Order: sequence, then structure tokens, then C-alpha cells
Amino acid sequence: MQAFSEKHRGKVFLNFYREFHRGLYRWDEQNRTVVCNRTESLDASHHEIMTAQVILPTQCDITRLFAEHLHNTAKKLEEDEETGSKRYVYVK
Repeated sequence: MQAFSEKHRGKVFLNFYREFHRGLYRWDEQNRTVVCNRTESLDASHHEIMTAQVILPTQCDITRLFAEHLHNTAKKLEEDEETGSKRYVYVK
């Protein structure tokens, strides 16, 4: 992935999910990385697709595959047994 990021410098950032990261994404221009919360990121991208803020190209194999992935949006509520804190997570 690092080689792909380097080949497309300025256009590609490596994404790292941090479970307890909240709020704004943390962009690092120098290292071309971005840190965010996975569930928040998936919620935001799914919302943009569903509200037509992002328009997909004409149907082809890759857009059909992408659309299949968009249908896998099941979330469940998990509770930490020790602290009682609750959070939603996407499941396969």
C-alpha cells in the first residue's frame, strides 16, 4: 500500500481506523495518512451515497461490486461488560 500511495502522491492517503477516535478525521499531509473511527466513516460515506451527494459511474463490474458492498450495512449495539459503555459496530 505504501508503494501505491507513493506512486499517487498527493492523491492517495493510507487510512488507519482507531476504535476510540471521535470527531474530525486526523489528516497527516507529510506521511499521507488519515486516522478516523471506522463506524463514523462508514456512516458518513453511506449517507453520501444514499443522498446522492456522490454519483457512481455507469454500471460496470467494479460499480456492481461496490454496490454489493453498500448493501452490507448491518450494525449491532455492543456493550462493554466492564464499563457498561455502548457503541454501534458494523458486522459482516
